[in-house]
Amino acid sequence: MRILLSVAVWGRSYSVIFANYSLASLLSPNNLPRLAADHEIAFHIVTDRADAKWLLQQSNVQALERLCPIIWEFIEDHGYEPNLIPVDFDNEKYPFLSRLQNIAFERSLGFDFLVFNYADFIWADGALCNTIALIDDKVDAILSFCLPVDQDDGKRALAPYRAEGDEAGVLNIPSRAAAAIAIEHMHREARLRIWDNPEFTSTPTYLIWRVEPDGLLVRAYHQTVLALRVRPNDADYRAGIPRGSLDGYFTNLLAEKGGIRHAVDSDQVSVFSLHHAQVSSAVRSNEHREDIVRDCLRASVSPAQRRFAETPFLVKGSYTAPSAWLDISEHSRRILTQLHEAAPSNQEAFEHNYAARGELVLLDRRWVGQSRTRSERLRIWFYRKIVAQLISGPTGRIARTLLGPKQARAISMRMHVWIFGDHHAP
Repeated sequence: MRILLSVAVWGRSYSVIFANYSLASLLSPNNLPRLAADHEIAFHIVTDRADAKWLLQQSNVQALERLCPIIWEFIEDHGYEPNLIPVDFDNEKYPFLSRLQNIAFERSLGFDFLVFNYADFIWADGALCNTIALIDDKVDAILSFCLPVDQDDGKRALAPYRAEGDEAGVLNIPSRAAAAIAIEHMHREARLRIWDNPEFTSTPTYLIWRVEPDGLLVRAYHQTVLALRVRPNDADYRAGIPRGSLDGYFTNLLAEKGGIRHAVDSDQVSVFSLHHAQVSSAVRSNEHREDIVRDCLRASVSPAQRRFAETPFLVKGSYTAPSAWLDISEHSRRILTQLHEAAPSNQEAFEHNYAARGELVLLDRRWVGQSRTRSERLRIWFYRKIVAQLISGPTGRIARTLLGPKQARAISMRMHVWIFGDHHAP
């Protein structure tokens, strides 16, 4: 099988996480080394020239070069100007990432499968090969769910899984250890999705239940595409991600076509992300979680994606109480069934919600350098370096709490019109 692995990474902090953590975990014995022995593989890195120069000096990237061909793709060659692209906590980061992932769709033609890696993904040893092992003739996509882990806590927890004294060497993490890190060091945004917690999120596209004493059970509407069959003659495949994200919008297209297999057991496929976002989706204490989930179901979850949540993901720090897993699985299923019955599917509302965020081809003009006046460049710099940081930090959280999400979004839209000259907010 010919397999293309692709990652989009830009900015020095993001590049450090990729080289020293994500790639370090992929280089463990039963991930890339074993995959390269069994299949014909190539690694596709989308970045800018400055970060590529730095990456080429890193020991893990040099080890990757010895293992398989690296295909370098420079964002400047696609018209993007490094000084104008989103950085750090900018809320345009994920739409821009989707745009770069579309380059991977184009590059994958001629391969059999495309594997999406994110620069902050940590793979347990064997998770990559076990993902590929799930593929058969009927499978078009392997989907999973990757818990976000607090970046600083996660980095400290990963330290014991390197060779002693090697701060950037291979990370060899057993599946149970990876699951335990994900459970113990969940990012606070993930904790807002725990059903029984006092605080709750405004975007419950996944929900979590504790399974005492073993781990967590996750039911997710938006799931991560780990591997995707290359379909050169499929118009949807060649179009890539038209709006939104790979897990939020493109999986809707996959759900409608079928051919999906879920990697549900962390003992086989355990992947988590080192999440750095400072934004908070916490809602006011007087808002009811059932109402929030119903609103999310109407606007952010397609009818086809509702079926995804029927399959629970098991994050196993241990597995001492099988009956507890069955009980929580049934309990969580009943909760979602009741919520689904109370909120009928609405494909039109789903499409309208994503259309309001802007087509990626329309957002493109924010990131290219052509025809930008000095005033426009100054406004974008001001937004990227100052405003976006304030919005994503404590100041933004306080403002959203005081204003409420709708009023905060309206103000954000007006700001985007002033800065970018358009009405599209990611």
